[in-house]
Formats: sequence, structure tokens, C-alpha cells
Amino acid sequence: MKNKSKFGFLTIIAIIAGMLLLNTACDPGGGSDDDDHGIYTGQGAVVDGVSYEVGDEGPGGGIIFYVRPEGDPFTLYEDEDDTVGSPAYYLEAAPADISGGQQWASSIGNLIPGLSQNQHETTDKVLGRGLKNTAIIIAHGDANDYTTPAASACVDYRGPNDLSDWFLPSMHEHDLLRNFHVYITQNAEKYPGLTFGFNSGYYATSSQINSGLVWVRGMDMGGGSWIYLGPFASKTNTYNVRAIRAF
Repeated sequence: MKNKSKFGFLTIIAIIAGMLLLNTACDPGGGSDDDDHGIYTGQGAVVDGVSYEVGDEGPGGGIIFYVRPEGDPFTLYEDEDDTVGSPAYYLEAAPADISGGQQWASSIGNLIPGLSQNQHETTDKVLGRGLKNTAIIIAHGDANDYTTPAASACVDYRGPNDLSDWFLPSMHEHDLLRNFHVYITQNAEKYPGLTFGFNSGYYATSSQINSGLVWVRGMDMGGGSWIYLGPFASKTNTYNVRAIRAF
């Protein structure tokens, strides 16, 4: 009995320690300029004669939620065949979800080449991959007689300013959106009136795990505290969808 009690005590300590580490890892504030998981609140690079800060309205009529300073771009991959990429400095989220829940795919059993093939690969999870992921998903569905509603809905979306370059975010891009959502919720006085209007439940990402599963994310803020939902679910489930764009 003594050993059993000791084991139970150590287990509780381990759980508490894990929760503390999770809270630290998900802390969205105070990031340095080159910390992808942090919030850079300074002025971003000049693009097409304009620079932005997080929280600004972007060219597409959405909300700028991720900024890189001048001279420190991330690499954006634009289509299925793009292996080089181009520099980009901003991520902009649509001001609202695409109406109605969307399946990631109409069937399972399709392991899409060009995306991650298992949960340990990072190929399609990273910053700058969402646009390419979206193109790959739609092309594979078209070639194999199944539909890809979540990705297709993002491509069809035009936003308030009628732009056509929206896409389904990668896992990491969605994490950056989540981080900024948490940040403005906890720092509402800095961003009065700014809200994303996220719904409860899971949001689709463009990152694949295997033939039947994808990475998903949740955006719930329960009692002012971050509630993490996920991390993965079936491709044929119905999800919330928030389109983003990069430039």
C-alpha cells in the first residue's frame, strides 16, 4: 500500500508539471521577432507600399494576426510544384468563419502524397505551407473522385475585398491564429472591439496525419482561460473553417 500511495502522489505531481509546461508552451505573449510561436507587436515590413501591425485590417478585409519585421520574412509555398517558395511577412485571417460546417474530405482511405504521411512528419505542418497544402488537397480529390469541402471552401472564398488567394491554414499557421486570439482576449484593452468570433468545436487545418486523420484545432476560451481542443480527428467529420491568406 505504501508503494501504491507513493506512485499515486508522483503521478499527480507529473500531471501538474505537464500542465504547467503546456501553459508555458501555449503562452502567446512576449515572443521575440524570430519566435514563430510568439506575438510580434511591432511594425511589419512594407508590402505594396503599406506596413501593418497585428490587429490591423489587412488588404483582404480580414485581420492581420501574424507579422514579421522588415528583413525577416518566412517562406511561402504557393502551389503543388513550388519547392523554392517566396518571401512573405504577414498572415491575415478572414473576419468570420465560412458558413456551415465542412468535411475535410468526403471519404477516408486516401493518403495524399506531398503531405505528411504520419503524425511524426512535419512536412505540411509548418508556417508557409497552408497555401500549397490546400492546392495539393484539392488536386488529389479531383483526381481521385472525392470532394474536399474545407479546402475548396477556402479557395472559393473572396472576403470583403474580393481577393482570391485565401487558403486552409496549416497546423502551425492555425496555432499562430490561436495564439493571437488568446493574446487579444487576455489584452482586450490594447485591442478594443477586436474579435474573431470563433465558434466552439474543432477547426480544420490543411495538415494530414494519415489516410483517415487530420490535425484539428479548437478556439474555446472557457472563463478567460485557454482550453486546448484536438489534436486530430477523421477526415470525414464536419469542422469549422476559417480561411487565411499570406502576403
